[in-house]
Amino acid sequence: MLSEITLSFEPGPPIRGSAIYSLPEYSLRFEVESRDDFEGRFLKSGLTSLSIGSLQIEVDVGTGTALYAWGYHPHLAWHCGQVRPRDPVPGIVTVRRRHALRSGLSVPIADVLDWVTVHDNVTGWLRVAPRKSVDDDQLVLIATDTILGLRGHRLNSVWLRPKFETESVEEFVGQVDTVGLGDGPPRNSCRDPAAVRLPRPAPRDSECPDDQSPVASHPPMEKAIGRAGDQSSTSPTAGRGAPSVPARGHNLVRLAFSATPGVPTAGSLTFSIRDYSFDFEVRPGEDGGASFHDRPPARLLIGTLQLEVEAATGIVLFARGRHPHTTWVQGRVRPENQVPGVVTIHSEDALPTGMPVRIARVGEWVSVYDASSGWLRVAPSRRVDDDQLIHIAAGTLLGINDGWLNSVWLHPEFKAE
Repeated sequence: MLSEITLSFEPGPPIRGSAIYSLPEYSLRFEVESRDDFEGRFLKSGLTSLSIGSLQIEVDVGTGTALYAWGYHPHLAWHCGQVRPRDPVPGIVTVRRRHALRSGLSVPIADVLDWVTVHDNVTGWLRVAPRKSVDDDQLVLIATDTILGLRGHRLNSVWLRPKFETESVEEFVGQVDTVGLGDGPPRNSCRDPAAVRLPRPAPRDSECPDDQSPVASHPPMEKAIGRAGDQSSTSPTAGRGAPSVPARGHNLVRLAFSATPGVPTAGSLTFSIRDYSFDFEVRPGEDGGASFHDRPPARLLIGTLQLEVEAATGIVLFARGRHPHTTWVQGRVRPENQVPGVVTIHSEDALPTGMPVRIARVGEWVSVYDASSGWLRVAPSRRVDDDQLIHIAAGTLLGINDGWLNSVWLHPEFKAE
């Protein structure tokens, strides 16, 4: 494991709810049965997570309780095999670390592809574990259809039995209609472990068509980014038609955005080429006027890209999350007339803490990267010329247009490791 943490177990009731895997979005989520009960027991000091690649085990900061699993976890890389958890015990797993857990800052357990995922089409269970035996793991049922396997005081396996969703959710997570839920992924969607090797995290030369010129600035990203307008390399939904845009603007939930003068969140925005993900490290003592460390955050999702939000005020703080550069297209991106400020969300309903709110589906917004300027723009396939660009955090702009979020602009530092 990458981080020195210890886990302990005691008997107790699992969290009741539903584990769901969205096939269009390649991602897992958990919907609690009673939100009032859940927020009464947890969330008082915020949330963090244990990261296994891009799979997250949500953890309550105040109690250290491991809650449930969520995150981007493509079924295209799963292996087929026999997965049958033996004698799991209902209980509570508590996470401890030498340094205090911090809200919003995940703790890495393993890198992408370090752990292997095996799915059993018969039992419906999938197991995420390192390439070693899990026979001696102590299996603890921490939530409905969610098991953690402990080896001594270390996390050694994660076992999940999700329902599979074929359509995206168009409202707050937690209000999903169960129509469209199934018991397993499409046939042949997982791999024979004896015949197929897991893909390498870095793209190979053969993954880029000959007519796509490489990006010159960042060698690890060469030939992973296509040209703007070449929709065959923009998203997993390419070739199946663009997703329909909701009638009420292009945001899936009923949110309004406003901008006021203010100080951007100080820190550094990075993109890990190995992990296909953005991260934002807040500079200690310089929160840009937003005191959010000890408060539960809310999250907005654009595909799998996350915008962290201070739930109490609705202020958007910074961007982070999985956003594979292999889906970006190449083009001209030059933000003009940006102004420092604060973007605030206004909602008919209170933003739920710890549960992401979807703004757009995977593949609905297009990511265009400019190797010359270093800027990445994530936006719907529409004009962004009229967007009011607000500099909300280091290397992060939000484009607001007529009260809607219309674009996200990112200028990260790239990390090969």
